[in-house]
Amino acid sequence: MQARPRNVEVYVEPSGAVPFDDWMAKLKDIIGRAAIDTRIGLLRRGSLGKKYEDIGDGLIELKVDTGPGYRIYLADDGSNSLLLCALRGRTLRTLKNIGQITKRKGDKSHAIVKAIQDRTR
Repeated sequence: MQARPRNVEVYVEPSGAVPFDDWMAKLKDIIGRAAIDTRIGLLRRGSLGKKYEDIGDGLIELKVDTGPGYRIYLADDGSNSLLLCALRGRTLRTLKNIGQITKRKGDKSHAIVKAIQDRTR
């Protein structure tokens, strides 16, 4: 079966802040940044890759085995992905950040992905 390209966007908070882009801009690890960009490129081509975990409610954790073990968190419905945030390793703080992002949006992550679908129609 051939992978289908995904629509990939970044989450923008109501305040205009973009957690994923803000984090990437501060990342000093050039090799880590390149690995994350490569991983997102793979996602755009339609593949989650080999190392990912479905953490429930349409949320996916992509694992990047470079440096300290970066993680990319996204909402996904199979054809649309919304990059929520990225962090070093998996921490309780990470999961709290994801919960805050989805709560601020006013619904579960599947509502975030639905918003992407509505914008691309």
